[in-house]
Amino acid sequence: MVNIEQYILLPLKTRRAHINLREHCIERGKEIDDVYTSIYCKGLLAHLLDTTIPRGRKIYICHACNNGRCSNPNHIYWGTPRENRLDWRNSPTFKSIWQYSVEKYGVEETLRRYRLRAKKKVKIIDTSDARKIPERNSQFGTCWVRKEGKEVKIKNTELQLFQLSGWEKGRAIKLFARNSLR
Repeated sequence: MVNIEQYILLPLKTRRAHINLREHCIERGKEIDDVYTSIYCKGLLAHLLDTTIPRGRKIYICHACNNGRCSNPNHIYWGTPRENRLDWRNSPTFKSIWQYSVEKYGVEETLRRYRLRAKKKVKIIDTSDARKIPERNSQFGTCWVRKEGKEVKIKNTELQLFQLSGWEKGRAIKLFARNSLR
């Protein structure tokens, strides 16, 4: 029997050698808070790969099929949390947290919820008679967006959500007439 702490040090390709995705998923598991978990897979996988059962949260059961309900031993393998995240992100059904929120609540409600969560105060500037000059404060991770004569300074991570709700990237600056002293 191989100690799981030593087994996890093997290359990912070696640990995934037994994977066969041509077989169908066997969906079993227990639903906990709307998430299906394969609580009995650890013992099954340890038996099939002749390893010890991991303790704690350093070693995960990863699903090569990207189906969290699947208990097919030919679809699961031992992995680290990082490998599990990368496997999930590379799956064809991956959706970011933003995409889930926008689908569930809509763009405006997602923005409102995010603002409440971040407890961020937004300064609104009236720029109704201005020309378009893009500006980005990348060193601070912020940028400006505008809509209907209003400007808002936001985090760069919020830019996509604002653009979905009709805001334009960039800042407008008012034009002032110069008086010459000639």
